[in-house]
Amino acid sequence: MVDASTIVTNLQFTMFSIIILLTLVYSIPHIFIPRFRDRIHAFTLNVCMAILCCSMHWFVSIIIVKVNVRQFYHISTCSIVFYAQIMCTLQVPLALMVVSIHRLCCVLYFNRTFFKSKLWICMCILCQWLVGILISLPIFIRNPTVKKFSLFDSSFSTLFIGL
Repeated sequence: MVDASTIVTNLQFTMFSIIILLTLVYSIPHIFIPRFRDRIHAFTLNVCMAILCCSMHWFVSIIIVKVNVRQFYHISTCSIVFYAQIMCTLQVPLALMVVSIHRLCCVLYFNRTFFKSKLWICMCILCQWLVGILISLPIFIRNPTVKKFSLFDSSFSTLFIGL
């Protein structure tokens, strides 16, 4: 008899496999076909890469947890695992937020050429990835020997839910 956790794990495994495959299929034309090399397509490709990063992280995490859960959540690797979870998952909403900020600046400052340049696009995308990396760093402050979540962890999690 198959239990519920096996069904959920197989469903997650299948779902992340489909997401990874569809993201790759969608992003490959944006990379190789010249007519897709436009400003807005750079942001589309950035969102695809953020989704790919997030999906691949959770895909690998599911496999590792199924194979060896004790090593995955060991005290020495616990902070790194939580950091990677937060950073990879946070990149998707940040990528969508960068697209929104770019569109807002293009509408408000339509006559300024800086907001239409490749430098602006590169700055937006680079800032998105740096913010995602830096905002996840406070996870290393928490005490890794404590097995339960502290007040810091709950407030830190609430911050990400609010984002």
